[in-house]
Amino acid sequence: MSVRPRGPLVGWQPTTPRQRAILADLIDRYDQHHDERTLPRGSRGMFYDLRPHGLAHDLSYQKHPARKPNGHTVNPMVATPQLVQETLLLARRAGKIRESWVADTRAPEPFLVPAWRDADEFASELADSRQQFRLDRQRDQLVYVEVLCEAQDLAPRLARIAEPYGVPVYSGGGFDGLKAKRAFARRAAEREVPTRVLTVTDLDDYGLGIHTSVSEDAIAWLRMVEAPHRPKGWLRFERIAITADQARPEGLLDDDGHAEADGLPVPVMDQLLRDAIERLQDPAGRERTARAEELERGRLDQAIRDALDTDEDV
Repeated sequence: MSVRPRGPLVGWQPTTPRQRAILADLIDRYDQHHDERTLPRGSRGMFYDLRPHGLAHDLSYQKHPARKPNGHTVNPMVATPQLVQETLLLARRAGKIRESWVADTRAPEPFLVPAWRDADEFASELADSRQQFRLDRQRDQLVYVEVLCEAQDLAPRLARIAEPYGVPVYSGGGFDGLKAKRAFARRAAEREVPTRVLTVTDLDDYGLGIHTSVSEDAIAWLRMVEAPHRPKGWLRFERIAITADQARPEGLLDDDGHAEADGLPVPVMDQLLRDAIERLQDPAGRERTARAEELERGRLDQAIRDALDTDEDV
């Protein structure tokens, strides 16, 4: 059994014509994403970006290529999703592709203990945070919008579109757990307006099951435990991607009718999410919030002083 390389790979170079072509395609396509401001992008998405013939490096990209009895592809210049993933991993370790450009499903946020070197450092961070002050962009809307996506490496892309609207994005396929489902119900119960959750999953049994399981369980918890006084429809889930009609024009449908949401081109997915959010939000509400934010920013210094005075009195 082969051993996966550990640590940085200083001086690594691709060893086969196919690997050299994959790397060249990856570098060129990541540069395009950087210029288009559509990063980060994971290996699966890059595979779909490069189908069917890559970027002029004499390579074709196929999800299920013909194979010989020994398991090797019939055409040595065919790249599968697994080969793209492996080459990208090596390129990241070698520093040929920037780590920040790659969406990684296995990079959990750490649990950190807040600490500072001294009072001056804390004060400096507090002063810097004043520039980051913003009101909840959804505070003056008739519904509150959330996004749930199955693939973790798709979440940063969706967040890039959702962030200006103040819409949070929740990710991961582990939503068969009770805690996550109850969290959707609890957040909806605490709001004074209905909640609408836009879901993005693969078109397969697992992806469809995530949407069904989370929506039915969360709504049941809301109605029976968290807020039985809320009217019917206070929490709703709407699956916006990927559908057969969305997948078919992009050539993403497998023989079994399945498709991966990450296969949708970045501009297509961006527009799907943007349209879904704008359909639910009132632009006038966003404008009122923006005006209120300027007023609140003007009184921020005094509010901080008042809070410090209150702490000293205690």
